[in-house]
This record gives sequence, structure tokens and C-alpha cells, in this order.
Amino acid sequence: MRFSIFKMLVMSGWLFLTGGTATMAAENTTMKTNPVSMTAMEKLNPPLPFAITVTEEKLDQVPDYMGPSNPVDMDFPFCPVEIDGEYWVIYKNGYHERVFRFKGTNIENAVRQPDGVATHQQFQGKGKYMLGGMWYNSAEKKLYAFMHCETRGYYSNRDYNNLREIHFATSTDKGLSWKYEGPIITRDDPTQPRPKGSDYSGLYWNGGNGDFSVCVDAREGYVYVYSTNYLWPKTGLKLPCSGDVLFRHQVARCAMSDKMAPGKWHKFYNGAWDEPGLGGKASYVNAYVVTYNDYLKKYLGFNYGGSLAVCTDLAKQDWSPSIVLKGGEWGHGDPYGKNGTFAWHVTDEDKKDIFTGGRTLYLYRYWQKQRGLASRIELGPGETPAMAGYFAEGGWGVINKTMDSRPLYAYEPQFESNDPIESRRTRRVDCESSETTYSAGWEKEANDLYYQRTARVASKAGCSIEFSFTGKDVYWRPFKGPDCGKADVFLDGKLQGTIDCYSEAPTGYQFGFIKTGLDAKMPHVLKVVVRGDKNPLSTGVAVRHMLFEYAAESYSASDCFSSVDGKNLWWNLQSSEGASGALTYADPIWKGTDGCEIGYFHMIPGGSDAVRRWVAPRAGRIRVEGTVASTGKGSDGVWTSIQINGRTLWPRQLLKPGQQKSHDMEATVAAGDRIDFVIGRGGHDSDDRAEWDPTVFYIQTES
Repeated sequence: MRFSIFKMLVMSGWLFLTGGTATMAAENTTMKTNPVSMTAMEKLNPPLPFAITVTEEKLDQVPDYMGPSNPVDMDFPFCPVEIDGEYWVIYKNGYHERVFRFKGTNIENAVRQPDGVATHQQFQGKGKYMLGGMWYNSAEKKLYAFMHCETRGYYSNRDYNNLREIHFATSTDKGLSWKYEGPIITRDDPTQPRPKGSDYSGLYWNGGNGDFSVCVDAREGYVYVYSTNYLWPKTGLKLPCSGDVLFRHQVARCAMSDKMAPGKWHKFYNGAWDEPGLGGKASYVNAYVVTYNDYLKKYLGFNYGGSLAVCTDLAKQDWSPSIVLKGGEWGHGDPYGKNGTFAWHVTDEDKKDIFTGGRTLYLYRYWQKQRGLASRIELGPGETPAMAGYFAEGGWGVINKTMDSRPLYAYEPQFESNDPIESRRTRRVDCESSETTYSAGWEKEANDLYYQRTARVASKAGCSIEFSFTGKDVYWRPFKGPDCGKADVFLDGKLQGTIDCYSEAPTGYQFGFIKTGLDAKMPHVLKVVVRGDKNPLSTGVAVRHMLFEYAAESYSASDCFSSVDGKNLWWNLQSSEGASGALTYADPIWKGTDGCEIGYFHMIPGGSDAVRRWVAPRAGRIRVEGTVASTGKGSDGVWTSIQINGRTLWPRQLLKPGQQKSHDMEATVAAGDRIDFVIGRGGHDSDDRAEWDPTVFYIQTES
């Protein structure tokens, strides 16, 4: 059974309306800043430039593919397509060989036809779904099917941690038989060795692209595929995000004249279409299900989480900030109950065309074998106010098994990411740091969803936080939630904007404020002031501070951890009587021959010491900070020390179980100097263990 993104999507709903008529209102607010370009820093979230009214559309009878009679559990969207004047609905489960075919006059009434077939051998293995949309080339009399492909068991023992790719196949007999054509959109270059998930730096790995929506833009002559890029946790990690997965939207396109051929696809990256579909880079975009609207003369993006954005030019992907829309029953309940359906298609007034519509649209949603639902959407003059909105860069994710449709970023960076925020190099300063100055009125609060399970909270107007730093970029991470209010942010004494910390779901994986391009050599001061007011949807005015980050050439052991020894300048060793030897990676840890072990955060000595080694890439002044804790169940504890080129940097000391010790020191290094973080047994007890995630970062480098 395929575990898909969609099992989590259904927890949020998407324009769920189960009765009556509702005029949609915007729901959530987040920062008044574009987290990538920052050109919109001072701008308020604009309203959508039209009014929307939604009415439930009664479906007296649902077709098999939208209800209990579906021959498969539909956790993926079927493919409506017009073929020589006939209306077809076609789809294929990736682990079945049958291609299901239905024919009718519109999306609501197609009936079962003889099945097609696409064998596993013909399609070079299992896991190739036909979903998200098809395109029929009437000149060629050829049907093009885009396929969500899964490589099962690619990384970790959880079968949903598959590597996703997008391939395609063609048919000249309306889907009865198929020819497999190959991959078109992939994370990796197929001609090169595929890196393992464990090869990625840090706590996550890139799960590739899949679960997509097709947009055929005949006006400009391109076919677009809006796909989801997966970010999965590595094996052996239990992260604060209990859904343990983050997603982003990306887009690739192919000229219709190029007939979808492999090698003819290009990804959108940094405002251009220069990156190849196979292995190229891609920026995040703020769209998923896209249709052109003749009435508005704009493209509409119906996005995850019940949000809507507008674009004027798909070549530029100039999507507006999404506005989260709410009306009727929102669908945050049981994913398998009546709110557990999801909207897959938006059609024109004739209930046929999923690529172009007008003033009247129809929206369809279904899930597995539940009865499908539909809504009628009327567009008109006026606007949909941004009572709350967000500058989404094309992401959404799962937080505590509750969907939140705004961009989410893990607390830790992903160095291999194309996104400048996700791949950031920063020093993290948590809310308990002495480098943060609080006014009166801030209290400590614990929660497993907080960064390091701790936040500082204040509700009284005027309560403030100040943080001084030297660097070109700065980030503020508040914890957002249903009882949170607003805060003003000042940088070097100048008001930058008001940040609304309200979120319908408790949300930690978001930035409240980002500023880039500062003078990297000058000191700066960031100040956050509680306003004491709130979004109308919030139940309170609390502001919860978790951490600041600022740009630094930083090397945290867990951020850099991978199965490639020496990657990011970290090595994993065992050492005895001055002689060092390499450990062997056995997912998810590095192991020695005598019981030594090093993981993301822990170190276990064996017959020899366990050693994390960092090697300086250049000369300069570094700072070495962290906390080591003895967490073994034995009575002996551990010996701990830090050495530089074999000399003492932090003296050897014994930590008994339950004890911990922090270090924060500076040193001057030359290129190639070694910093060793050493854990040894405190005695004969074999159950000695330490939790230690040290960070090395440059204060200055030699020019």
C-alpha cells in the first residue's frame, strides 16, 4: 500500500464546504515579508483582486472513480482528458498493472470501459502511478500520461520513505496499451550514481519529486508539471514535527512542440528555465493545481491547505501571496471521516476542462472510497480581503499531524537544498542564551514542539527582547499558534514590520522575520516588542520566542552528519593510546570494532575513545561551543575533553551519569588544524554514553 503525501493532506481540507453557501474569508497570517527576495518587506499582504462565493454542489450520483465503487483506494488524483471529442477519466495505481478507463460527457458521469494494461516488466518495475493529469496531442493522435514513480525501500525501513521521480508513457489506443518513455523530472541526473538518503547532510534527506498536478497552457504552448519535493527525516530520528516530513512545490515545463520527450523538460530556478528536468535545480513556487481563468485573465493556483494565489505569467511564475480561505466545514477532523476528502480538480462551467475556466468553476474532492463532494465557485468583481495571508514560497508540511499551508523550514538547515533559506549557514542562539536580553514579563515555557523544547512567552504590551549580532543575515523564529498575537520587529532602531504570530495549528517550523544583505562587518541589534493586540481569529496575544539565527560559517556536528566520512569537514574516529582509526557507517550510526559508536547527537566509547574530529578549512579565529551530558545507565560516567592538534583545548574531566558541562571558547587555527571532541569510559562499566552536539564557527577568517 502506498503511503502518500495525501494521507496527511486530508487532515487540513481544501475549501471544504458541505452545506449551504459561504463567502470565503482569509484565515491565517504570517510575516509581512517575502522570505527569499525581501523586496516585499514593507508591504502588507494584498487582497485577492476578485470576490469568491462557494456553494455546495449536490451530486445525486457519484461516478465509480469518486465513490465507494472505485476499483482502487484513491489516495491520488485521477486524470480527466478529452480525446477526439470524447471525455475520458483514466488512472493507474502504481502497484497494479491495470489501467482504469472511464468514458462520459464530463467529469461527473464517465462509466467504466475495458481496462488497459501496463505491466511491471514493461514499465521497468512497480510504483508507477498515472495521476495528476494527462495531455492528448490531437495532431499525433497520442495520449501522454505523466507518472508518479516510487523506489520503495530506498531509505529507512518505513516503506513510505520512497524516492520519488516523474516519468511518462504514451498510448495511441486511448489507454488500452502503453509505451514506457522514461524519466522527465528527477532529483538526480540518471547518468550519475544516485546518492543514498544517508549521504545527505544533517537530519533530513531529499526524497525527490512526485505527487503532481499537470497544467496544459495552450495559449503559450507549454505543458507544466507542478510537483511536490519531499524532505524526509533520516533513519533513527524522532523529530519535534510528529509528521516528520516537510514538502515544497516546484515546477518544470516542456514545449508542446517537443512532445514531452525526456531531456526537453526544464525546471524553474531563480527566475529562469535553464535547469534540466533530469537532475537540475529548482526554486520553490507558490502553486499546485493551476488553471487559466478567462474571466480574470489570470492563472489561479489552488494550493494545499485551502489557499489560493494568482499569477499573471507562468513564464515568470509571479504568484501572489496565497490567502488561506475558509468556509463551511474546514476538515481538520478524522481523515477517514466526512471531512477526510481532498479537492483534486477545478473545472470550467461545463465540468470538463481542468486547464481553463471562467467566472463559474467547479471544484471536486474525494478520498479513497468515500463519496466524492463538489462545490460551485463564482468569481465576481470586488476582492477577497487578506484579513490574514502569507508570502508562501511554495511549501507546506505536517506539524503535529495537523496541516499548515504556509512555508515550513526545519530548525536545522539542509545544506544540499537549492533554497537559500533551507541551505542557510547560521549560528543558532536559543531562547535561554545569555546573549539574548529580556525585559520584565517573559516566562519560560516547555513544549516538545519548541526548539530544544523551550520557549519564552510574554503577553503584555511593551515586553521586549534584544539580540546583538554581527553578520549579513538574521532570522527570528517565534512559535505560532491559535492563542498568539502580534509583535513589532526593529533592526538597528528602525521598525521593519509587524509580525502576526497567529496560526490555526501550533506551528514551530516557521520564520517570523528574515533580513538579508546587511553589512557583515558591522554590529546590529534586533529587537522584538510585544504589541498586546492580535489577529481577529486568535484567542490571545501571546508571543513565544524560540531562537534567533544569524549568518556565520558554522559547522554543527548534527547539521553536518552524514554517511560520508569527512563530509562537511567532520570525521568519526576511535582512538586508543594516541592512535586513531576510522569507524564504519551502519545506518544510522558510525560503529567501531570495539564498541565505539557515534550518531547524530550521541557518542559511546568502547575499548577506545569515541572521537568527533573537525578539520579547519582555512586559517582564522573560531569559537567552539556546546554542552556534553553523561546519559548512560551505568555508574562510571564518561571522560570528556577537547583537543586541538593533540593539545588540550578543554581539559579532560569526568562526568557522572546525569551530569552535564557546557563549553564556549575561542581559538586561532590554521588550515588543516584538527579539533577533536573526545568521549572515553569513566571506568569498566560498558553502559557509558554521552549526548554531545558541538558547534564550531568562524568569528573571523584570514583574507
